[in-house]
Amino acid sequence: MRLLVAAAALAAGGCRSYVDSTPRRVLDSDPRASYERIFGQGVPRDVDIVHAVVVDYSWRPGVVTTDDWAIELIAPRSWIDEQLRELRLSSADPDWGFEDLEQGGESGLPDWYAPPPLDGYERYALSLTSIPYVHMLVAKAPEPDSRHRVFAWKR
Repeated sequence: MRLLVAAAALAAGGCRSYVDSTPRRVLDSDPRASYERIFGQGVPRDVDIVHAVVVDYSWRPGVVTTDDWAIELIAPRSWIDEQLRELRLSSADPDWGFEDLEQGGESGLPDWYAPPPLDGYERYALSLTSIPYVHMLVAKAPEPDSRHRVFAWKR
């Protein structure tokens, strides 16, 4: 039995190394193209993109290769509500996957992402899995034009 556990641990470690070595491109020079890639549609007139980055992973056998991304934008509540439905996000426990941001940990997110304090944000996460790999933070205080600052990421 110990041999089986050791073999499984070794295989898992090797698999992680294989995934981590998957070639990738960081796409951050065209925020509009990043938005379209993330949300599958053009940028609405009432949405302003502040920052956007997409990490595009190359195809490799045995590795699920979907984009990782992070975006900061200013949007009306109607856009936020639509994206919560589209991305299947629901209110999240304040500590569920947000610890790295609060504590300045190694989240892998850009420096511009969600400045603390995090209690100034409504927190949402993917509700259909036990791994909250899609999150959205919505500033509780609106901008002067009634829109909200939004940070979203998938990792």
